[in-house]
Amino acid sequence: MNNKTKILISGLLIRFVLAPFTGHPWDIKIWQDVGRRTLLGQNIYDIGVESNWYWGYYAYPPLWMIWCALSYIFSANIYLMILILKLPIIVSDVFAAQAIYDVILQKTGNEKTATKGFAYYFLNPFVILVGSIWGMFDTLPTIMTFISTIYLYEKKWSASALTLGLGIALKIYPAFLLPFYLVYMKFKQNLDAGSIAKYFTLCVAPAVIVSLPFLIINYNSYLFMIFFHAGHIGQLTYWFLLSHEFYFIVDYGFLIFAVLFGILYLVILRGMKKGEVGFEVLNRGILTVLLAFFITSTKMNDHYFLWCIPYAITDFLLIEDKRNRRLFTTLVLMDMLFVILTLPINNFFLVSYKYNWRYGTGLYAIAVALIAIAPIFPLICSRYFYYLTTLKLPKLGHKRVIPICITLGIAILLLGPFPLPIQAQKVNYVIAVPESPAAGFAINVDDMGIKQFVQKYDADTIVLPFAPDFVNTYREYDATRGVEEYFKVRFDEGWHQSDVKQLIRLLHLEGKKVLVGVYFMADYVYNFKGYKSQWLEKNHPEILYENTIVPYADLHRDDNYEIAEGTKYYTYFSEVILKIVDDFDFDGAALLKIGKTSGQYTFYDTDGYTQFYKYVSERLHSIGKKFISEDFFGQDRLEIYEKIVPYVDYFIVQTEAWTYGIYFMNFEKNTDYYARYVHSLLDGLPEYEKGKILFTVETMDEQEGWFVPYFFLQNEVHLYDSFGLSGFAISHANVISPFTIRFEG
Repeated sequence: MNNKTKILISGLLIRFVLAPFTGHPWDIKIWQDVGRRTLLGQNIYDIGVESNWYWGYYAYPPLWMIWCALSYIFSANIYLMILILKLPIIVSDVFAAQAIYDVILQKTGNEKTATKGFAYYFLNPFVILVGSIWGMFDTLPTIMTFISTIYLYEKKWSASALTLGLGIALKIYPAFLLPFYLVYMKFKQNLDAGSIAKYFTLCVAPAVIVSLPFLIINYNSYLFMIFFHAGHIGQLTYWFLLSHEFYFIVDYGFLIFAVLFGILYLVILRGMKKGEVGFEVLNRGILTVLLAFFITSTKMNDHYFLWCIPYAITDFLLIEDKRNRRLFTTLVLMDMLFVILTLPINNFFLVSYKYNWRYGTGLYAIAVALIAIAPIFPLICSRYFYYLTTLKLPKLGHKRVIPICITLGIAILLLGPFPLPIQAQKVNYVIAVPESPAAGFAINVDDMGIKQFVQKYDADTIVLPFAPDFVNTYREYDATRGVEEYFKVRFDEGWHQSDVKQLIRLLHLEGKKVLVGVYFMADYVYNFKGYKSQWLEKNHPEILYENTIVPYADLHRDDNYEIAEGTKYYTYFSEVILKIVDDFDFDGAALLKIGKTSGQYTFYDTDGYTQFYKYVSERLHSIGKKFISEDFFGQDRLEIYEKIVPYVDYFIVQTEAWTYGIYFMNFEKNTDYYARYVHSLLDGLPEYEKGKILFTVETMDEQEGWFVPYFFLQNEVHLYDSFGLSGFAISHANVISPFTIRFEG
C-alpha cells in the first residue's frame, strides 16, 4: 500500500467517523428545513424573503437545494440524514485532492511531491472542518472551479466553461473569475471574439438553466436571496469591526468593496497580460483574484478561504517556494483559530449537544479575540497577494510592525466593547430593557439565566418587550402557545407563554418588578432578524404611519376581535394589555419605540398622544400597576412630554449619543445635544415630576449589530450621572453584551 492510498484511507476514516455526529447547528438546520420544504413543493426563495430566519436563510443557487431534499428523505434518523447530506462534500474532497495530485505529477514528474499535494489537501484540518464537520458545501464549487482551470489551460474550452458554470450554479463566487478567464483566453490563447462568446454562453448556461424555474415563479424573491450576501458583513475582515460602529458601512460597504476589488482586479489583469503562458501563471492568477476578494470583500466568512486552497497548494509545490507556503500556512492557522474561537457560540458543532453559548464562561474574552483577529486576516492576505504579484516580501522590521500594531491596537481600544464593568453612581431607580425575553434570559439553563442577568444588570425593574401583535392578537392565556414570533431577538429555543409566566415568577422571587414592554413599531426586521406585525399590516394598516402605530387613530371594524368601526386603538390596546398583565402577573406596562420617526408632530398629534397616555395611565393605575414610557426616538419634543409625563411613573429619555449620533451619522445628536435636551426637559417640568426622568445607558444591539465602545460608554455614563437624575434605563440589556453595570456609593 503506497503513501497516497494510506492518506486516502486515513482521510476517509476521519471524515466518516466525524460526519454523522457533527454539523454547524444553524447551517444544518437550514439544510434540513430547505430539504423538507422542497419536498413539499414550496418555493425556498419565497420562504427566505417572507420568514423571520434571524441569521438568514438559503441564499444560494438551486443545485444544493436539490441534494438537501434528497437527504431529507432519510430524516427519520438525524445521523443518517447528516451523513448522506455530507456525502457529496466528502466525494468532492477526494476529487479535489486527486486533481491537485494529477496536476503536480504532470508538471513535476515527481510522485513524492504530488503525494504531498494530495496530503496537504485531504488531511488538511481546515478542509475537514469546513466540509465533513461543519457541513458547508464550498468544496463542491471549489473543485468545479479548479477543474475548470485545468481544462482551460489544456484548451478544452467547452469542458472548462461547463465546469465553471456548474461551480456558479452551486455558489456565485466562481463568477468572479470569469473576467480573468476571458482575458486569459484572449491574450494567452489567442481566441477570437466568437470563441470567447461561446465560452461565456456555455459558462452561464448551467446557472441560467437551474435558475429559470425560480425566475419564472418569482424573480424578485430569487434575485433578492441570490444577492443577499452582497449587502451584509462577514466576520473575518476589517469591515467586521467597522460595520459595528458606522452604519454607512452596512449600507454602502458593498459599493466601496466593488471599487477596491475592481482596482486590484485591473492590477492582476495587467500583470497577467505581461506574464508567461505556463500553468503556474494561470493558477497563480486565479489565486491572486481570490486573495483580492478576501482583502476587499465586506462579506468574508471563515469558510470562504477554502476556495483558494487547491490553487495555493498547487502554487507553492510547483514553484517550491517556502515563503509562499509559510504565508498560506499562517492564513490556514489563523482561520482555524477563528473557527475554534467561535465553536462555543456554535455549540461546538456537535449534533446532539445542547449548550447555551450566551451563558458560557469566557464569552466576552472570545468576542474581543475575534474582533482583534478579524482585521489581521485580510492584512496577511494582502501580504500574500503582494508577494504573489511582485515576488517580493518586505521584511517586517520594527519600522513596519510597530506602527501597524499601534494603529490596530488603538483602533481596537477605541472601538472595542471590552468586557469591563461600567462604573455608575448609585441611583434611586434602574430599569433593564433587554431587546426581548430571549436576549436577556433562556429557557434551557438553570434559573433561566436570572442569576447571570442580575449580576450584569442589578435593576429594580425588568421590561420584557414584545412585538405589538403579541397584544393585538392576544385572546387568553395558553400555556402551549409559542411567543418567539413576537421577539425582536430570538434564538430558536421554543419559548411559550408558560415560559414567560415562569420567568416572571422567578424574577418576582428575586424581588424584581417585571413589566410587559410593547414595541409600537409595526415591523422591526433587519438582516432577517426581528419581527413582523401581520395583524397590523394586513388587517389594520389604517392605524400605521411611518411603520409606527398611531395610538389615537380609529380602527376599522373587525368581527374576529370584536372591534367596532371607529374604535380608538388605545381603548382596544388598554383592554388587552390589562388582560395580559393579569394573566401573566406583570407589574405593569412599558411603551417602547413609540412616536413618529420623522419627528414631525401637529397639535392634533399632541392632543392624541395626551389622550392615549391619560387613558392607559388611568386603566393601569386603577389596579395598582406601573406605567413607563420611552420618549419619542430621542426627539426633543418638550411640548408633548410636558403633557404626558404626569401620566407615567417613569419617563425614559433616550440619551443615545453613540447610536443616533455616530452609528447613524446624525452628528448633531451628540452628548452636548442630549445634555441640552435633558436640561430643557427638566426646566419645563414641575419639581415633583423631575424625579420620573431616567436617562439611557446604551450597550449593544444584538439585532442590528452595533455596539458602543467601552470608553465612550463610560464617559457617557459619567456625564449623565452629573445631571443628578433619579436613575436610568439600561437599553439593550442583553446577556451577550460584554458590559456589566456597577454602582458606586
